Amino acid sequence: MEVAIHLSLIAAVVISTVALVIWDWGYPPKRSIREVLIAVLPLIVVGGVCGLLMSATGAPLVEWVIPSLAILVVGMACGSERVFQRTRWAMFLVTIILCVNFTGLVHGDFTAAPGYSRVVSKTRQRMAMNAARKALEKSYPADSVLPEGPVATLLGEPNTGVVEVDTIERCWFTPITRLYLVKRGRAILWCPGGSLEAASKQLELRAMN
Repeated sequence: MEVAIHLSLIAAVVISTVALVIWDWGYPPKRSIREVLIAVLPLIVVGGVCGLLMSATGAPLVEWVIPSLAILVVGMACGSERVFQRTRWAMFLVTIILCVNFTGLVHGDFTAAPGYSRVVSKTRQRMAMNAARKALEKSYPADSVLPEGPVATLLGEPNTGVVEVDTIERCWFTPITRLYLVKRGRAILWCPGGSLEAASKQLELRAMN
Protein backbone atom coordinates (compact mmCIF):
# COMPACT_ATOMS: atom_id res chain seq x y z
CA MET A 1 0.00 0.00 0.00
CA GLU A 2 2.81 2.41 0.87
CA VAL A 3 4.48 1.71 -2.48
CA ALA A 4 1.20 2.45 -4.28
CA ILE A 5 0.99 5.81 -2.49
CA HIS A 6 4.63 6.48 -3.35
CA LEU A 7 4.12 5.78 -7.04
CA SER A 8 0.85 7.74 -7.08
CA LEU A 9 2.56 10.85 -5.69
CA ILE A 10 5.40 10.61 -8.21
CA ALA A 11 2.91 10.17 -11.04
CA ALA A 12 0.83 13.09 -9.72
CA VAL A 13 3.90 15.36 -9.82
CA VAL A 14 4.60 14.49 -13.45
CA ILE A 15 0.98 14.74 -14.60
CA SER A 16 0.28 18.01 -12.76
CA THR A 17 3.47 19.57 -14.18
CA VAL A 18 2.47 18.72 -17.74
CA ALA A 19 -1.06 19.99 -17.11
CA LEU A 20 0.18 23.31 -15.67
CA VAL A 21 2.52 23.90 -18.60
CA ILE A 22 -0.29 23.27 -21.08
CA TRP A 23 -2.76 25.42 -19.14
CA ASP A 24 -0.45 28.32 -18.30
CA TRP A 25 2.15 28.38 -21.05
CA GLY A 26 4.07 31.63 -20.85
CA TYR A 27 7.55 31.29 -22.33
CA PRO A 28 9.78 33.23 -21.94
CA PRO A 29 8.82 33.73 -18.28
CA LYS A 30 8.90 37.02 -16.42
CA ARG A 31 10.99 35.52 -13.64
CA SER A 32 14.73 34.93 -13.87
CA ILE A 33 16.50 31.59 -13.77
CA ARG A 34 18.01 32.72 -10.46
CA GLU A 35 14.53 32.96 -8.89
CA VAL A 36 13.70 29.49 -10.15
CA LEU A 37 16.94 27.98 -8.82
CA ILE A 38 16.35 29.59 -5.41
CA ALA A 39 12.94 27.90 -5.34
CA VAL A 40 14.59 24.54 -6.06
CA LEU A 41 17.31 24.96 -3.41
CA PRO A 42 15.23 23.74 -0.38
CA LEU A 43 14.48 20.49 -2.20
CA ILE A 44 18.16 19.95 -2.93
CA VAL A 45 18.95 20.55 0.75
CA VAL A 46 16.36 17.93 1.75
CA GLY A 47 17.87 15.48 -0.71
CA GLY A 48 21.39 16.17 0.55
CA VAL A 49 20.42 15.68 4.20
CA CYS A 50 18.67 12.40 3.38
CA GLY A 51 21.72 11.24 1.43
CA LEU A 52 23.98 11.89 4.42
CA LEU A 53 21.70 10.20 6.94
CA MET A 54 20.61 7.17 4.89
CA SER A 55 23.69 5.98 3.01
CA ALA A 56 23.44 2.40 4.36
CA THR A 57 19.85 1.59 3.45
CA GLY A 58 19.73 3.69 0.30
CA ALA A 59 18.86 7.37 0.06
CA PRO A 60 15.93 8.96 -1.80
CA LEU A 61 16.74 10.35 -5.23
CA VAL A 62 13.74 10.56 -7.55
CA GLU A 63 11.79 11.67 -4.48
CA TRP A 64 13.43 15.10 -4.64
CA VAL A 65 14.79 15.20 -8.19
CA ILE A 66 11.38 14.89 -9.90
CA PRO A 67 9.74 17.64 -7.77
CA SER A 68 12.82 19.81 -8.41
CA LEU A 69 12.45 19.30 -12.16
CA ALA A 70 8.77 20.14 -11.83
CA ILE A 71 9.64 23.52 -10.27
CA LEU A 72 12.21 24.17 -12.98
CA VAL A 73 9.77 23.34 -15.78
CA VAL A 74 6.90 25.36 -14.29
CA GLY A 75 9.22 28.23 -13.42
CA MET A 76 10.59 28.49 -16.96
CA ALA A 77 7.45 27.63 -18.93
CA CYS A 78 4.49 29.08 -17.00
CA GLY A 79 3.63 32.76 -17.00
CA SER A 80 1.52 33.07 -13.84
CA GLU A 81 3.44 34.00 -10.71
CA ARG A 82 0.67 32.54 -8.58
CA VAL A 83 1.01 29.19 -10.34
CA PHE A 84 4.77 29.24 -9.83
CA GLN A 85 4.62 30.11 -6.12
CA ARG A 86 1.96 27.51 -5.40
CA THR A 87 3.95 24.91 -7.32
CA ARG A 88 7.19 25.57 -5.45
CA TRP A 89 5.54 25.14 -2.04
CA ALA A 90 3.47 22.17 -3.16
CA MET A 91 6.58 20.43 -4.50
CA PHE A 92 8.46 21.11 -1.28
CA LEU A 93 5.64 19.46 0.68
CA VAL A 94 5.51 16.52 -1.75
CA THR A 95 9.28 16.09 -1.43
CA ILE A 96 9.03 15.87 2.36
CA ILE A 97 6.21 13.33 2.11
CA LEU A 98 8.05 11.22 -0.47
CA CYS A 99 11.31 11.23 1.49
CA VAL A 100 9.55 10.28 4.74
CA ASN A 101 7.63 7.52 2.97
CA PHE A 102 10.85 6.31 1.32
CA THR A 103 12.46 6.10 4.76
CA GLY A 104 9.60 3.95 6.02
CA LEU A 105 9.84 1.66 3.00
CA VAL A 106 13.60 1.01 3.25
CA HIS A 107 13.26 0.31 6.97
CA GLY A 108 10.48 -2.15 6.26
CA ASP A 109 10.10 -4.65 3.43
CA PHE A 110 12.17 -2.80 0.81
CA THR A 111 15.73 -1.70 0.17
CA ALA A 112 17.31 0.79 -2.19
CA ALA A 113 20.75 -0.68 -1.56
CA PRO A 114 20.39 -4.32 -2.70
CA GLY A 115 24.12 -5.01 -2.66
CA TYR A 116 24.45 -3.86 0.94
CA SER A 117 21.36 -5.85 1.98
CA ARG A 118 22.76 -9.02 0.42
CA VAL A 119 26.09 -8.51 2.20
CA VAL A 120 24.30 -8.04 5.54
CA SER A 121 22.30 -11.23 4.99
CA LYS A 122 25.40 -13.25 4.06
CA THR A 123 27.31 -11.86 7.02
CA ARG A 124 24.47 -12.83 9.36
CA GLN A 125 24.57 -16.38 7.97
CA ARG A 126 28.35 -16.68 8.35
CA MET A 127 28.19 -15.44 11.94
CA ALA A 128 25.49 -17.99 12.77
CA MET A 129 27.53 -20.80 11.22
CA ASN A 130 30.68 -19.77 13.09
CA ALA A 131 28.77 -19.61 16.37
CA ALA A 132 27.23 -23.04 15.75
CA ARG A 133 30.63 -24.51 14.84
CA LYS A 134 32.17 -23.24 18.06
CA ALA A 135 29.20 -24.49 20.08
CA LEU A 136 29.52 -27.98 18.61
CA GLU A 137 33.25 -28.10 19.21
CA LYS A 138 32.69 -27.00 22.79
CA SER A 139 29.86 -29.48 23.43
CA TYR A 140 31.47 -32.63 21.98
CA PRO A 141 34.86 -34.31 22.47
CA ALA A 142 37.31 -33.85 19.61
CA ASP A 143 37.04 -37.49 18.50
CA SER A 144 33.24 -37.50 18.39
CA VAL A 145 31.24 -38.67 15.38
CA LEU A 146 28.14 -36.54 14.90
CA PRO A 147 24.88 -37.84 13.43
CA GLU A 148 23.17 -35.99 10.58
CA GLY A 149 20.52 -33.56 11.74
CA PRO A 150 19.67 -30.01 12.83
CA VAL A 151 22.34 -28.26 14.87
CA ALA A 152 19.67 -27.25 17.38
CA THR A 153 18.93 -30.94 18.06
CA LEU A 154 22.62 -31.82 18.42
CA LEU A 155 23.12 -29.01 20.91
CA GLY A 156 19.85 -29.66 22.73
CA GLU A 157 18.84 -26.03 22.30
CA PRO A 158 15.67 -25.60 20.18
CA ASN A 159 16.20 -21.87 19.72
CA THR A 160 19.72 -22.27 18.39
CA GLY A 161 20.59 -22.70 14.72
CA VAL A 162 17.73 -20.68 13.21
CA VAL A 163 18.96 -18.04 10.76
CA GLU A 164 17.09 -15.24 8.99
CA VAL A 165 17.69 -15.41 5.25
CA ASP A 166 16.80 -12.44 3.04
CA THR A 167 15.97 -12.69 -0.65
CA ILE A 168 16.24 -9.47 -2.66
CA GLU A 169 13.81 -9.26 -5.58
CA ARG A 170 13.59 -6.71 -8.39
CA CYS A 171 10.04 -5.42 -8.95
CA TRP A 172 8.32 -3.75 -11.89
CA PHE A 173 8.59 -0.37 -10.14
CA THR A 174 12.30 -0.75 -9.29
CA PRO A 175 13.52 1.28 -12.32
CA ILE A 176 11.35 4.19 -11.13
CA THR A 177 11.79 4.06 -7.36
CA ARG A 178 15.06 2.09 -7.05
CA LEU A 179 13.25 -0.03 -4.44
CA TYR A 180 13.78 -3.79 -4.24
CA LEU A 181 11.49 -6.11 -2.31
CA VAL A 182 13.10 -7.87 0.64
CA LYS A 183 11.57 -11.27 1.33
CA ARG A 184 12.54 -12.50 4.77
CA GLY A 185 12.62 -16.21 5.44
CA ARG A 186 14.17 -18.52 8.01
CA ALA A 187 16.49 -21.46 7.63
CA ILE A 188 17.98 -23.98 10.03
CA LEU A 189 21.61 -24.93 10.33
CA TRP A 190 22.05 -28.56 9.32
CA CYS A 191 24.88 -30.87 10.25
CA PRO A 192 25.80 -33.38 7.49
CA GLY A 193 27.15 -35.85 10.03
CA GLY A 194 30.60 -37.39 10.37
CA SER A 195 33.60 -36.59 12.51
CA LEU A 196 33.31 -33.44 14.60
CA GLU A 197 36.19 -31.76 12.81
CA ALA A 198 34.76 -32.39 9.32
CA ALA A 199 31.06 -31.98 10.12
CA SER A 200 31.48 -28.70 11.99
CA LYS A 201 33.16 -27.21 8.93
CA GLN A 202 30.45 -28.38 6.51
CA LEU A 203 27.35 -26.96 8.15
CA GLU A 204 24.68 -25.88 5.68
CA LEU A 205 21.44 -23.95 5.63
CA ARG A 206 18.14 -25.66 4.95
CA ALA A 207 14.84 -23.86 4.45
CA MET A 208 12.35 -24.30 7.24
CA ASN A 209 9.11 -26.03 6.30
